[in-house]
Amino acid sequence: MTDGLNRCFIDLKDKSITYVEFIRLFLEYCYENADLFLALNKTDSISLKSACVELLVKYGFLTGKIPKKDRIYDYVFYVNGVFSTVDRWLREDRTKSVDEMAQLIYRLTYTPHRSQK
Repeated sequence: MTDGLNRCFIDLKDKSITYVEFIRLFLEYCYENADLFLALNKTDSISLKSACVELLVKYGFLTGKIPKKDRIYDYVFYVNGVFSTVDRWLREDRTKSVDEMAQLIYRLTYTPHRSQK
């Protein structure tokens, strides 16, 4: 799962995409690998989440107006929230489309940063 996410992030690094497109691609990957994502999130979530935090740091997603000294905490908070939301969606809901989930996660994770002064 981590290798696949690495490939996904590497591919994204060379493309000019919006943040919501990034979320959508991440969700598509999770949806296509739902059984693996759910199993790892349940049994080995710390290492999977840590790998995602490292990827976010490495590729600079979500930097916005977050002070550099606090960025790692924002990433940890973000990854835990997104993983819990994706887990719930894949386990119980799946009635929302990937695009609907991308908009939901975008609203929850990006909109608050835009309002910071």
